[in-house]
Amino acid sequence: MEEKQYEILNVPNSSPIRLAYPQNDFTRMLITNTAPVGPVTVQLYVQDPPTHPSGGAIFHVLDRVVIPQGASIEIGEVGVPYFSNNYREIYLRSTNVTGDLSILIRY
Repeated sequence: MEEKQYEILNVPNSSPIRLAYPQNDFTRMLITNTAPVGPVTVQLYVQDPPTHPSGGAIFHVLDRVVIPQGASIEIGEVGVPYFSNNYREIYLRSTNVTGDLSILIRY
């Protein structure tokens, strides 16, 4: 049986961070609010490259979703599709200036 790989990322600020590159398919993602106080608002989106016929279109998976302090959102379970990432890039953005998010990705 093939062993799954994990990656843990911390969001350092409010700039979007790239979570996956083309050909990096993943099966699960856990986004956790690590803020010492209060909620964090997140955006998770898939973007076509600028060279794609769509011209770099953005498709939101989560748009301005509020995660309470200490809570998590799991992506990739029932009701959320498996990401087949053939040519798109996947980004996450926190609205908090200090980020306050941790992400666990399972490939």
